Amino acid sequence: MIKLNRAGQVAGWLLVFILMTGYCQHYFAYNYFYAEQFYLFRFDSDYAWQTLSQPGGVVIYLAAFLTQFFFYSYAGAVLSALLFTMIAWQMSRYWKRIAPNILAPLFYFLPSVALLWIQTDFNYHWEGTLALWISLLMLDVCLAVRKNLFRWVITGVWAIFGYYFVGPYGLLTVAGVVMADLFTRQTSQKWWALCLLLLAGIVPLTLYYKDIVLEWRFLLTSDAYYHSRLNPPAMLAYAGWACLLNLTAACLLSRKTFSAGRWGRICLPVAQIVLLAWLMHSGSLRYNSVKNYEAKTLDYYCRTGQWQEVLDFPGLRSDRNMMHACYQNLALSHLDQLGDRLFDYKQCGPQGLVLPSNRSVNASTLLSDIYYQMGNVALAQEMAFEGMIASERAVNPRLLLRLIQTNLIYGYDNVAEKYIRLLEQTLAYADKASRYRQFLGHPEKMKADPELGGRYACVQHLSGLTNETQLIPNLEQIIHSNTSWRPAFQYYGVMCLLSKDMKAIRDFIEHTKGMPGMKPMPRLFQEAVIQVHEGEEEVWADYGVTPQVAQRFKAYRQAVLSARRSGQMYGLQGSYGNTYWYYYMFRR
Repeated sequence: MIKLNRAGQVAGWLLVFILMTGYCQHYFAYNYFYAEQFYLFRFDSDYAWQTLSQPGGVVIYLAAFLTQFFFYSYAGAVLSALLFTMIAWQMSRYWKRIAPNILAPLFYFLPSVALLWIQTDFNYHWEGTLALWISLLMLDVCLAVRKNLFRWVITGVWAIFGYYFVGPYGLLTVAGVVMADLFTRQTSQKWWALCLLLLAGIVPLTLYYKDIVLEWRFLLTSDAYYHSRLNPPAMLAYAGWACLLNLTAACLLSRKTFSAGRWGRICLPVAQIVLLAWLMHSGSLRYNSVKNYEAKTLDYYCRTGQWQEVLDFPGLRSDRNMMHACYQNLALSHLDQLGDRLFDYKQCGPQGLVLPSNRSVNASTLLSDIYYQMGNVALAQEMAFEGMIASERAVNPRLLLRLIQTNLIYGYDNVAEKYIRLLEQTLAYADKASRYRQFLGHPEKMKADPELGGRYACVQHLSGLTNETQLIPNLEQIIHSNTSWRPAFQYYGVMCLLSKDMKAIRDFIEHTKGMPGMKPMPRLFQEAVIQVHEGEEEVWADYGVTPQVAQRFKAYRQAVLSARRSGQMYGLQGSYGNTYWYYYMFRR
């Protein structure tokens, strides 16, 4: 068998860590950005007490502390790779301690690989990975004690208190010690180790019969590390407990010796590593759902204001996916191109502007962003509340910022200050929250702010209640309340264009004629003016139609006549596919 000195081993594990950091960053970076949004670690004594006082609270607190760093680029990949490497290292130590004659890198890394797959599931709690690592670390500590009595005392204390620290994975330490004693110890006293299993049942039984935890599966299985209202795939949910099979295999092989020739000692480990790499990569592609990863990527671009990256995203399916279309059109609005370049991109109809609400976190958050961009502050706030309620822990820093913004606009400074205080206790959002503190008690500063002041003007003259079914009337009121707010004009006009409702288009053009928000008039709206007033060329310029757009329409009309005579209408798309005239005539 191959033996490496200590320096060689350190270099090998360092190489594993570096390779895994690159791999995680390349394939899973946006999973980490997404996961960060659903923890809200706060440097606050009340938060610490509430978290640490619950079963498994220590590891939950530690997971939240580490996850806050996922806000920063590469931090998620580094921490994930570090845990991957540490768990594999702990497993290798167990094997070398129990079965020193067996070189089995495949077994060392399998638990880490399974956890890598699990972390792609957005319903998974990161505390599960930390709990497994801490449990394996304690297993190593316990096995390092050679005297039976001391080892059992340490394990017994962990069996009682460790469960409360890390949850069900704490039982893994006890099971590992018991198996190691039964399979590898030669003394008759080894059977006393079974008493540790009885100790390990004290805390779960107490929690169950005191009605603190109501289901056994959350006491004894990996389900405790998942969203409690969802059922994870069985293969992934119990991957952590597969460590027991791994530990059992080490115990069964502890007294075996395998002889292999010189090439065998080299080829067998290499073959295991190749098989492991194939399993890791194929499993990552299978469990890291392409659709979910695309949604997480677009969510990150939207959250960080990378609007051009949204438009350039290669996986954008805006003609078949309403959410993708909404991200795309929101990006166009932020770039002030919605009324000019709408048909440069694939569309799926009016619902590609505002998707129906399904009360999920992703949909509610996206809708809040869309309504906030429109200037519809009431619906932006409502969707932010819905997103908060749908979040498992009922906290989300992005939505808390939205609640700060909307409450400041409405003048509810006390409510806004409550949310500001929460975010000021965080690492990544304290500066953003503190920026809004300057507006508390100073409405004149809020009204002068480009972000908040413009939206305040949008709602200043609104009247009546609002809901999602009143979107068009709301936009009409917003346009008249703030005649300079271009996003409202563009969303309203584009809704009319996509619906092909000529009456609505005509009314929109007439009502908004001459308003500042329509200057300069977006190209597609100019094309709609021509569509409405096709036979009245003398009035085109009064509505803001430029000579270039007028000339292009004449060329388009001639091209249509020529195409009808030749029967080759498909040739129009290349030159005029991004015009409203083409959309009105040929697209559904």
